[in-house]
Amino acid sequence: MEEFILKKQADKRFVDDEKPNFLQGVFRAQIKENEGAWQTHFEKKNVIVNSARKIMAHMIGDCAGSPYECINLFKLGGDNGLTATEMLTPTAPTPSDTDMVYTANTFTRLRTDTGSGGASLFEISYPNTPNETSTLFTITIEKGEANLLDPDPTVFVASGLYADISGIGVLLFASQTFPVMTKTTSRSFRYEWEVRF
Repeated sequence: MEEFILKKQADKRFVDDEKPNFLQGVFRAQIKENEGAWQTHFEKKNVIVNSARKIMAHMIGDCAGSPYECINLFKLGGDNGLTATEMLTPTAPTPSDTDMVYTANTFTRLRTDTGSGGASLFEISYPNTPNETSTLFTITIEKGEANLLDPDPTVFVASGLYADISGIGVLLFASQTFPVMTKTTSRSFRYEWEVRF
């Protein structure tokens, strides 16, 4: 009986959708007004969704020829129709989500996107050297981008990291909502997303 209980506890560790305990993400959103300094707007642990486990399983298990690819897509989402309360405390993501929570306003950043002078706008680094036990994704949205409702400001409250996989589709890896960030032509945004193993 005791052996059965221990096995059930071990199994639960891998299927508990509410409290996955082997993969963590930390999300940070920043704003820069014109040429000023980056200011942190929001920072919190984010939700690593269920399909992230599928992506990770194939990344470490499949050999050459696998259709599974790395994280190669970032989306920013919002909705200018949100109430004031929703803008300050938007609905949080859950592990069963297959897309970010708000999609009325959507801006997409590809891993291959570059800015002025060929600067990368979707950077990947590995902190905590030499162990490199995490992957840091840094996504920059420039002043002239994501102004979807220009000349009116565009409201964003959600974001997601995705794997766009040939023959399979777009799978959400991680998701986070945050207090409203209003995009204008004078503002740049930067998002830092650290996935820890």
